[in-house]
Amino acid sequence: MKIINLLVLFVVISLTACASSGNRKLQAETQESVSQKLIEGKSTKTDVVRVLVDANTITFTDSGNEVWTYNFTRSKSKAINFVPYVNILCSGSNTQTKRVVVLFDREDVVTRYTMTDAEGETYSGVCG
Repeated sequence: MKIINLLVLFVVISLTACASSGNRKLQAETQESVSQKLIEGKSTKTDVVRVLVDANTITFTDSGNEVWTYNFTRSKSKAINFVPYVNILCSGSNTQTKRVVVLFDREDVVTRYTMTDAEGETYSGVCG
């Protein structure tokens, strides 16, 4: 019975050991879905807000065009983080980062956009 309790505890901890930050709308987006929703030369700021809501950051180019950036990061703890004593020496997480950058012209129309979707790992301690 103790083994079942430990297994249940491990599953519960594993499921709750994740964190996310940024624009949650990006979590479900892929490069294909974004390319169907944002059309260069046609989509406007209103269209972009409808699809992705407000940008995380807004900057300007030297020529005065707006650049909207959207970010989403999800981090999930590695199983080694829950091994007593071992986690003191070595811990880490798996990460997924999505970013959409949209460039608007002076008429508020999308001139270009890009989406990146990257997976990575972080480690700390002697294993990193």
